[in-house]
Amino acid sequence: KVMKELQQRNLLPLTSKSQKLPILIKLLGFLTGDGWLGSYYSKKRKMHMWSLRAIGAKQDLEAIRKDIEELGYEANYLSTQKYNSEICTRGYEPRKIEGISSQLFINSQSLSLLLYALGLPKGNKSRTETTVPSWIKEATLWIKRLYLAGLFGAELTKPAQRKNEPYNFIEPS
Repeated sequence: KVMKELQQRNLLPLTSKSQKLPILIKLLGFLTGDGWLGSYYSKKRKMHMWSLRAIGAKQDLEAIRKDIEELGYEANYLSTQKYNSEICTRGYEPRKIEGISSQLFINSQSLSLLLYALGLPKGNKSRTETTVPSWIKEATLWIKRLYLAGLFGAELTKPAQRKNEPYNFIEPS
């Protein structure tokens, strides 16, 4: 059933010439950085269902929503909440962090499974070994660049200059 649905959306067979491959690669990179792939139990369907969440700035998630639609899917909803947390680092005072986080929910079994097959880690990436998929490492340069653009767009800080140093930039982190 999943394979048939992916074929109907022109996502299979997937080759380097596939029209939707660039979108999948960017999405894979972004979700590896700021996303979540997991499953939940659906009482209605009486089975475990796979789903995705993209986490980030609202305007970034709107761009991802368009990419999801380009793939032939629908993002279910966008949720924005205020969060408070505390980070405790050995030898330092605890730091309180407050902020707003937005999440885009995509409840699609077939898209979730396709991205998992392409190398998207499942579950909590803080507790799971997460690496760049081997097929990306062996791919052509344009594929590597798209993957890294998605990953760095999710994970790196934007370029900024050092205070009172007009020619020196802070290293991205």
